[in-house]
Amino acid sequence: MNIAVNEILQDVRTQETFRVLWIDPGNVICYLIDIDRENNKALPFKRKVSDVIDDLIQEELIKIKEDPYSSIGTQMDEKDIRIRENAWNVIKDMVQDEPAIYEKKYVLST
Repeated sequence: MNIAVNEILQDVRTQETFRVLWIDPGNVICYLIDIDRENNKALPFKRKVSDVIDDLIQEELIKIKEDPYSSIGTQMDEKDIRIRENAWNVIKDMVQDEPAIYEKKYVLST
């Protein structure tokens, strides 16, 4: 069993839903983020890939096939496209610094 970047995982006990943000090339460490946080203050957190896979095997986590935040197949108007492009221009240089950008101390220092 494998996990992939951008996959959606749900904890069956708590119903929390996570997105896989990054997996190291050695497939040892990954970063997840809670995508259901109502206060939008969710921060990425680090887990061992083997622990995530164990949780999947034990069915404590399940893979969600439908991404609730996917805009694929929906038409975006020009205003939304401009907002998206402006937001991307603000962060595009930062996101090149993976995995450091997922650490709270990095986020607070930028």
